[in-house]
Amino acid sequence: MCIRDRVSTQSTGARSFSTMKVRDYSQAIAALSNLSIQYNFSVIAIALALMDNTGDDDGAPPAAYPRTGTQTSALKGVVFAGAITGQLVMGYLGDAIGRNPAMIITNALSFVGALASALCTWGSSTSVYGILIACRFILGVGVGGKYPLAATMRSETTADAHSHISTEVAKGFFWQTPGAIAPYVVGMILLGVFGEENHGANHMDAT
Repeated sequence: MCIRDRVSTQSTGARSFSTMKVRDYSQAIAALSNLSIQYNFSVIAIALALMDNTGDDDGAPPAAYPRTGTQTSALKGVVFAGAITGQLVMGYLGDAIGRNPAMIITNALSFVGALASALCTWGSSTSVYGILIACRFILGVGVGGKYPLAATMRSETTADAHSHISTEVAKGFFWQTPGAIAPYVVGMILLGVFGEENHGANHMDAT
């Protein structure tokens, strides 16, 4: 084999290896993004039940963080308003500045929204729910932005001629199912650790 052929073969091999690395990363990004999307959509139901599960039960202990029906609706719905905003803004941003920078921004928003929901919710019930509503909107923008970006990144890096783009994208969206189940598993673990009766205003640390 002549030197030119060897160089050509090595160059082709390097490009193939590079493509494989990109594809592996895109698969992991798509899976984790879709897992976190559904987890963050579903986890609020568990959190709200632990914070105030009195409902119509007269025998329930005093709620740790009592809330109104309006607050409940806002807490459940604001994340979807943020998600719609994120889909529109981050989809455009992915075209304007590139998929990877846009994905970094949308993941950063998700991280900030989730972390602030846990660390910044202090004070009275009104303050806690007000902060939580704002954080859920930020989280929603980040989560919503992952929809167009994760799907696009996965489809664009499917370079193998034997792979179907729709199948590869579907593999990423599959992880929304475990993401929807995970909050309930975490809730059951918390109840097992702290006890089913240790909730409400009399057990603030456990709550």
